[in-house]
Amino acid sequence: MYLHRYPILLARLEFMKFDKLCVVTGAGGFLARRVVRRLLDAGATVRGLVRSSSTANALLAEIPPELRDRLEIVIGDFVREADCRRIVERSSVVFHIAAQMSGSVSPLILTNVVGTKRLIAAASAAGVERIVVISSIAVCDSQRLRRLAIVDESLPLESQPQLRDPYTYSKVQQELAARAQCKQLDLPLVIVRPGVIYGPGRGCMSARVGLTVAGMTLVIGGRQSLPYVHVENCADGIVLAGVTLGVDGQTFNLVDDVLPTGRQIVRAHQRHGKRLRTLTLPVFLVRRLSSLVQRYHHWSQGQLPAVLTPYKVDAMWKPLRYSNARAKQVLGWQSQVSLESGIASSFV
Repeated sequence: MYLHRYPILLARLEFMKFDKLCVVTGAGGFLARRVVRRLLDAGATVRGLVRSSSTANALLAEIPPELRDRLEIVIGDFVREADCRRIVERSSVVFHIAAQMSGSVSPLILTNVVGTKRLIAAASAAGVERIVVISSIAVCDSQRLRRLAIVDESLPLESQPQLRDPYTYSKVQQELAARAQCKQLDLPLVIVRPGVIYGPGRGCMSARVGLTVAGMTLVIGGRQSLPYVHVENCADGIVLAGVTLGVDGQTFNLVDDVLPTGRQIVRAHQRHGKRLRTLTLPVFLVRRLSSLVQRYHHWSQGQLPAVLTPYKVDAMWKPLRYSNARAKQVLGWQSQVSLESGIASSFV
């Protein structure tokens, strides 16, 4: 059994005799397909929403033949109301993992906010017992914190997400909309906020390390802990958020116990033969440069885009500590895959 490597998760699911019909949106994605596999191994029936037949075939190929009779794959798009109604019919728990990660504000809002609202409305009408919405730790209003302060679930949402990036803005709006709508419809909601998700099939380099300019990686700071979570650990936490009793209305940040630094990420790339041209810049210097960029942006009346601002520097690269205490205490979640093993797996 696939879950033998995750004894706490397996014990929790077996204790609950988890044999319900679960919906997973984005079921063929990097994270969601691992959630699908865990649910099937635990005895659940899974209805997975994917957007194409090629994704459906790839997902099916990963599932052992003895589990396929409990997997139903639906091709559709949760932005469409009819597909939402079809996917949630007779289901007990909805894991809403699908999201648009890049693009301009308009399509991100359409997918991540409008689509989520349509899914919630359909789930409520279908009598779903719980919906788990996957957000991002980026929505936490961390830019105002002092150095080495703790980022946990007590922080409010980003106060000015439009100054970060379109994705963060859309995820903040998604959380606000989901909370308001679920409260209005009396639909139990759990929100999970993963850090940067990495692992086999997705490398560990990210914007949290720094910026890429003209083929050079500008490592910003390099010594601060980065809010990362291995995809296998993340999948555990999401499943537990869906099946653990008494957690309706709660939010859980998911980051690993031992977090990497930017320098560790760069060294790992070099050890695995990845050629990188790097330049390490201290955070305080980048912040001063960002102030100049912002001033010139205003002076030029927008001719130079304000791609780097003090707000973004503080939100992305300020040295902070990231807590996973609530997930461990309430869900019984554990960070099973170590940092060393996790980084090595991302180069497979």
